[in-house]
Amino acid sequence: MEIIPHATIRFNESDNEYPFTLTRPIEPNTAQVSISLELTKTDGKIFTAKTELYRLADPKHPQSVTRIDSLFGGLQVRNEGLNWKTIFPYSFYLSGAWLASSPDNLKKFSDFGYNILHIIPGGEGIGYDLHQLDLWFDAAEKLGLWIMYDMRWTYQNENYVRTQVERYKSRKNMLLWYTADEPGRALSTPPSLVISK
Repeated sequence: MEIIPHATIRFNESDNEYPFTLTRPIEPNTAQVSISLELTKTDGKIFTAKTELYRLADPKHPQSVTRIDSLFGGLQVRNEGLNWKTIFPYSFYLSGAWLASSPDNLKKFSDFGYNILHIIPGGEGIGYDLHQLDLWFDAAEKLGLWIMYDMRWTYQNENYVRTQVERYKSRKNMLLWYTADEPGRALSTPPSLVISK
């Protein structure tokens, strides 16, 4: 058990941080570490709270890591050499045909203030021309755009999911994986979980 040094907290006080060191390091893992907090009032009354802590791995070149900020809300992202950056995803569904219609469209999209590239797949199978997608993702990285990769038609096919995740998981501007478009509809059944290492 780790004991935090003495700290005085006023009644109804919030938004305070009390740093402490851990007696043993927490290795990066997707498993949670349970944390219990005990607060004793001057009259002897004890309050307790529990939470879970996850330690994400440091991104390896050129990957990114995304986390949910449960305290203040929103997403935070970090890639190699960067501190956590808060991001509010701002975008809309993009057509590959629109992007392909002019080499300037991606720059125009960025100039309008959008920060997420979310291209809708079409056709059979994976639904993308992967070579063309690579070119757009490279250009998006140069423009500072993050990627929301859409697998809406393939999320239930383990082979397709594995192929797509393996191909794009190391991009340093990868932010989100979009799956199960409008879950709950008759066409969306719960997928089997696929973890790609």
